[in-house]
Amino acid sequence: MEATSDPSAPSGTDSGVAARVPWALGTAAALGIALGCYDLTVSIVQHAPAALGNAAALAAPLAVSAGAFFLACFVPLLLVTLAGGQSARKVPLMAALAVALGCFGALCIYFNLTRTGLDPWPRQTRLLVGCLAAALGIAVYQRLRRDAGLEFRRFRFPSLALVLVAAAGLALAWVRAYLPSRVAGPAAIPLRSDHAVHRIILLSVDTLRRDAVSALSPGSPATPAIDALARDSVVFERAYSPAPWTLPAFVSMMTGVPPAVHGVRTPKLRIPETLPTLAEKLRDAGYRTAAIGHNPWLRPEHGMARGFLGYDICPRDEHGSSLGSRILARLEPMRLKPSLTTPELTDLAISWVRAHRREDFFLWVHYLKPHGPYEPPPAYRPHDRPPEGMGYSFGSAGIRTGSRVLTAAQRPWVRQLYDGEVRFVDDNLARFLAELQRLGIYDDTLIIFVSDHGEEFWEHGGCDHGHSLYDEVTRVPMFFKLPGAREGRRRSDLVTTGSLMPTLLDLIGEPAPPESSSYGSLRSLLDGSGEWIPRPVMSSALLYFEERQSAVFEDFKYVRTPGSRSEAIFDLATDPREQHDIAASSPDRLRLGRAAFAEQERRCLALRDHFGIRGSFATELKPEAIEQLRSLGYVQ
Repeated sequence: MEATSDPSAPSGTDSGVAARVPWALGTAAALGIALGCYDLTVSIVQHAPAALGNAAALAAPLAVSAGAFFLACFVPLLLVTLAGGQSARKVPLMAALAVALGCFGALCIYFNLTRTGLDPWPRQTRLLVGCLAAALGIAVYQRLRRDAGLEFRRFRFPSLALVLVAAAGLALAWVRAYLPSRVAGPAAIPLRSDHAVHRIILLSVDTLRRDAVSALSPGSPATPAIDALARDSVVFERAYSPAPWTLPAFVSMMTGVPPAVHGVRTPKLRIPETLPTLAEKLRDAGYRTAAIGHNPWLRPEHGMARGFLGYDICPRDEHGSSLGSRILARLEPMRLKPSLTTPELTDLAISWVRAHRREDFFLWVHYLKPHGPYEPPPAYRPHDRPPEGMGYSFGSAGIRTGSRVLTAAQRPWVRQLYDGEVRFVDDNLARFLAELQRLGIYDDTLIIFVSDHGEEFWEHGGCDHGHSLYDEVTRVPMFFKLPGAREGRRRSDLVTTGSLMPTLLDLIGEPAPPESSSYGSLRSLLDGSGEWIPRPVMSSALLYFEERQSAVFEDFKYVRTPGSRSEAIFDLATDPREQHDIAASSPDRLRLGRAAFAEQERRCLALRDHFGIRGSFATELKPEAIEQLRSLGYVQ
């Protein structure tokens, strides 16, 4: 007798698989949305990215992140349903493992949690990711043990609950991160177009020695773009930086006070809130303010972004580090990419100027190169072959720690790599300046060219910066191209880059009160108005080793080491390489140096009282900032 089929019985393998595909789709969709919400939540909790303060801006990264996680979950879930066949015993365990391991692996790779020696935050994140993945796996397993059927309708309520909980977490994180600043944020300041100076551009090049610019050192490799700008500018041939490394040097430039006042002497400090910045002053005066560049020391955590309506200093995190933001960054690198190459940075600056050329603006463009590691592109490499043991890339971290010692034959090669980086930046500056001329705004734009510090190449036994106050590290190029001026002049006056803020405010008709700045305005040296009173130029705030302080006056440099109470005097006129300490034979110069510091200390105490600065103001470096600093050789 032929057997008859029962219509109520399971329909076999084909129908079983057909029933499981919707389960895989629904479950993957719920997981994708939940993980996408979790992804954005972690990004907001870690960084509170500025761009995501607009709730509408969450949509794009959330959609992309949820879509990516959906695909990552759907494929293994579908494979599990197909591999399980009709065996109800295998399906629950395989599905649970697929959900748990898939989620854990994907999130660990995404958050870069697979390496050892993690900082506390990544360790905590890995634990959180593991708990989340385990909870999802257990929930799936328990549900399937109770009912081995893989029909999504049986999971719609748990799936919906998972999505709602994740979305609620995202909403709560967003409210806590952004709502207070929206309620208490400053009122919008109207832009104006009636300034005496319509456009101000600050061009800064990191780690640029004075003698790397052929306009200041004719024997150096040619820097035609910088030289052309110098021919149109007032060139200060004796300009010094307030500090031998980036952070305190730029803080002094942007606040008009020395490190002894602003207090940002170490990497974990920030600008005091009561101390106004140049960008804040210019924004309040009606200028559109923007910054474009690259250097991890210039991150917003240090207060450098204050006053800028747009702050695009890389490594940037305005859109956060979520998976969706990172995918979008590959699609729109100019707007979202965390770090930009030198040509990309130039392109971004050109695009910004094109968009805002009819407005009154202050634009700061900062090039990280020629900062190490020195790795010039092929077209800018030395023509000779590298010495034995050297290549076309060089980092100085091992030199600083003493773990690597270069021979006399290898050291000149390092300087050639550096000079190649300088020529690379010079060509990019040429593109930017040519665009200003093409747009017809070069002539009436105030352009300042400056460097934060120089670089040592074994003049005093080392290589790098931040460790000494010799001229190769603290003496820097500084030019001012005035609006309408095409005839350059040279000034041999002793000046400091810390005068940037009072000078710019003076030139736009908003002079800073004398009691609010340690540095005098250079306007009288630029246009002949008023009287210039020379003062000693001070530098301090070393990044490495014992603190030292210097004062340059007349043709002499006085250097003191407070901890060991040692002093030195160098005659820069007869000993420009600072090889011979004449302190023992120059008691009068020692007294002048001590008097200069006594006056400086008195003025600094008065300024700290004026601004109500008490103690120092700490900041926290995020893990990705530490990684960036490690790539530049600052962190071992």
